[in-house]
Amino acid sequence: EKARAESQQLYMELVDKAADPIWLRRPGGELVIVNDACCRMLGYSREILLKMNIQEILHPADMESLSISNRLHLGESIRIEHTLTHKDGHIVTVEANLRRLNNGDILSILRDMTERKNTENRFRTMLDAGVIAMLLVTPRGSIVMANKLAAELFGYSNEELCKLKIEALIPEHYRPSHKSVRKIFMANPTPRPMAKGREVYGLRKDGGEVPLKIGLQNVANGGDSFVLVSAVDISEAKRAKERFRIMVESSPSIVVVTDDNGSITHLNKRAEDLLGYLRGELLGKSIEVLLPESSRRRHPKLRDAFMRNPSVRNMGGNLDLNILRKDGS
Repeated sequence: EKARAESQQLYMELVDKAADPIWLRRPGGELVIVNDACCRMLGYSREILLKMNIQEILHPADMESLSISNRLHLGESIRIEHTLTHKDGHIVTVEANLRRLNNGDILSILRDMTERKNTENRFRTMLDAGVIAMLLVTPRGSIVMANKLAAELFGYSNEELCKLKIEALIPEHYRPSHKSVRKIFMANPTPRPMAKGREVYGLRKDGGEVPLKIGLQNVANGGDSFVLVSAVDISEAKRAKERFRIMVESSPSIVVVTDDNGSITHLNKRAEDLLGYLRGELLGKSIEVLLPESSRRRHPKLRDAFMRNPSVRNMGGNLDLNILRKDGS
């Protein structure tokens, strides 16, 4: 009896000094043990709590979690979320690890998740206010949060998305390499576009593929690390690019496209025919290669002046301009 009393006293001291709130309740809900952390979390004294039933602490909207815990078999454990009511009336959200003991009592070890839940809600509000599709993904690829635009983009409900791995949104032929890409990003989680220089496609619920521009951003929350994936549908941009290409190719005039620095990025078939070059011979070269020596020296200044005020105009005013063919003519 003495050993039993000492063991019980040690048990009570360990429970009482635990950092996490702990309570023990009868099958009917009466509280028989509460520790100091539990009292601090709920704002009640121990004496008052030991006169209360768990139904007086649970928020009225959370009685379903009580039914779930009451269905536990002897020796069975479960992890569940409880919404509790503090003495002053504010809501306390906890993660509870429950275990039904052999005598039928239920032991609950709780963790206050209120601040984390508030942070998640604020973050979700920010996601939903975004103007592009966004998903929050764990390092292992599980989707834990998605905004409305992401649900619309991929054709799923928000609840369906949050049950998927990110690979489910990637066409099957891209999946084998994606896990290694994710590991590389987590090893050096700096903000970056995904697959820069390559086309990226997403897979919709209906099986359709959609071209995307993807951005990756590391996000920390409560010691956990996540990847914020932003996705922009570039289908219309690709269609516009294709329309532009067709328009350029079908033009009866020579059309040459350059970047700001004068490097040739595109030319049409008419330009190939009249200039005597194959397309690959000019792409990436400076536009100056098409100018006679007499025009070459002053052209960079003219180009810089145009880029400072890029309005539609004739080059050289009323002067005739010459282009140099590959054969020197």
